[in-house]
Amino acid sequence: MSLSAGAPSHPPFTYSTSTPHVSTAATHGQAFPLPRYLEYSALRDLLHPDDTPAVTPAAVRSTAAASLSRVQSHAPVRPIPIPYPYLRSSLTPVDSESEGNTPSPSPPPRRGTSVPVTIAPAPSTSGLRIPTRWGEQSKSSQLTLSADGCELTFCGASLADRDTAASARTACPIPRACGIYYFEVEILERGAKGKSVSIGFSTEKLRMSRMPGWEPYSWAYYGDDGRVYSGQKEAYTFVEEFQSGDVIGCGIDFSQNRAFYTKNGTFLGMFFEGLPADDLYPAIGLRHPHESIRVNFGSVPFHYAIADHARTQRDTIWEHIMHGPAEDEAGDRESGVEGAATRATLQRLVMSYLSHHGYVSTLRNFRTQCADESSRHSVDERGPDPTDPESPDFQRRVAILHAVREGNIDVALDGLRAYYPHALGAQSGLLLFRLRCRKFVELVLKASEALRRVKDVEKAQGGSGAASEAVMASDEDVYATGKGEDADGEGAMDTAKAALHLTLSYGQELEAEYKTDARPEIRVHLRRTFGMVAYDDPEHEDGEMGAMAGQEARVELTGEVNQAILESQGRPVHSSLETLFRQTGACVVQLGVLGVGAAAYADVRQEFLET
Repeated sequence: MSLSAGAPSHPPFTYSTSTPHVSTAATHGQAFPLPRYLEYSALRDLLHPDDTPAVTPAAVRSTAAASLSRVQSHAPVRPIPIPYPYLRSSLTPVDSESEGNTPSPSPPPRRGTSVPVTIAPAPSTSGLRIPTRWGEQSKSSQLTLSADGCELTFCGASLADRDTAASARTACPIPRACGIYYFEVEILERGAKGKSVSIGFSTEKLRMSRMPGWEPYSWAYYGDDGRVYSGQKEAYTFVEEFQSGDVIGCGIDFSQNRAFYTKNGTFLGMFFEGLPADDLYPAIGLRHPHESIRVNFGSVPFHYAIADHARTQRDTIWEHIMHGPAEDEAGDRESGVEGAATRATLQRLVMSYLSHHGYVSTLRNFRTQCADESSRHSVDERGPDPTDPESPDFQRRVAILHAVREGNIDVALDGLRAYYPHALGAQSGLLLFRLRCRKFVELVLKASEALRRVKDVEKAQGGSGAASEAVMASDEDVYATGKGEDADGEGAMDTAKAALHLTLSYGQELEAEYKTDARPEIRVHLRRTFGMVAYDDPEHEDGEMGAMAGQEARVELTGEVNQAILESQGRPVHSSLETLFRQTGACVVQLGVLGVGAAAYADVRQEFLET
């Protein structure tokens, strides 16, 4: 798959904006929001405003390059301290009966749904800064800078020499991980010559006494003659003039290594070919007294529909990745043997995934389909087939996982003790502890349901509610009388009393067993678990309590049990398919921080899991 070709030379020219422009940006002291168009970058989780401590793109690229060098030399690798947004999937096993009926999420996590993080988050100092203000130390002394770092005003004497100017650039460079970076500059109503302004970008080599665009390693659009310049005084091409009151947008598309400009929300075209791999900074140049500009780096809505622009480019890049020829694709077409081998590998990946997560019905059907093809021999037959849904081990594991999903914790514990005793010792006994706490939660839910039945009977009989209050106040050693008829008020009350007594007894036993365990995670989880008794209907509560009582908590615990079983058998905790997916995501991140702009639009998580 290629990330370097296939993108169009320019996006559609039909963008428009109906959002009114707001000229007052958020002050520098306020939180700077991530501009919406950057949400289309696959590396959006790495991007931070430049007022947040972070590493520069060059530093991240250097670290990534060093890491790759160590990999190539087979030396020990120290993990790069950056977050991998692709490594967040926690997929949960199901069995054939619950596969289509259990109200738990399917393996691809839903958009906006939090999922367990399987990799520890990176330190807060990691990431890539995006420019949000002009630099205090990277501007001409003839320019004054507003408190929020967005407004520049020329305060020196008029510069008659065409070669001299007062320039400024941002405090930090633009990360190529943005894919596309965009900002807008408003030419304020200041002075009769307010249009002698150049807007563009440069490397850090730009001298602050020269206009961007005329200096080497700089590119800019000039208002006085309406031309764009690329590091020399000979114009690159004519566009159109701009003057006081106009809003000029400048964008850099790192997926094409080109730039584009807009004027008052209208796309003007793509400019410059083959921008260098150097760090680039937004830059501005002024030449006459009272000239003043204000930049919008994304703290307020843009005139131009840049989010649509970024989405279109992302879709174009992804379309090319999906349909562009891979390097070895031609060979597969020429050789039927190689094609069959590739197909067999894909089949094994799918079967491994279905087996890993216990999709029994789908696995049986898929294996039957594969058995009809000549690639069946490609399944590893050197030992028991781990993807065989009829194998005793598979059946036992799925039965245990199904029990956890259904809240039958005793059944799950019996199965674990009988077949996977080492799994219960996972995480220094934390798995066993969490299962026992889950049993208490299930008892609370049953007691709450029994109490609701008492209230329903009272309501049907026109009672006052005294009976249900008596149940809650009772501490007698009362068990179900055997009448077993919930419609009868006395039978419902006895059932509720028995359920409540069983819950409290088990809670006391649980507290006594872990009373001397001082581990913080034990104490915190016990407190949260026992806090559930304060709620009449915890399953329908909002916030943390509702989450702990609901099906999602069962699903999460099921995943932990599955992982513990697999680890106890020395098997991978992730299926081969998931491992490949995670590796692909990590490679995309590495490509992004190494400066491959198109990697920002190879969002495998978005394309495969969230659409």
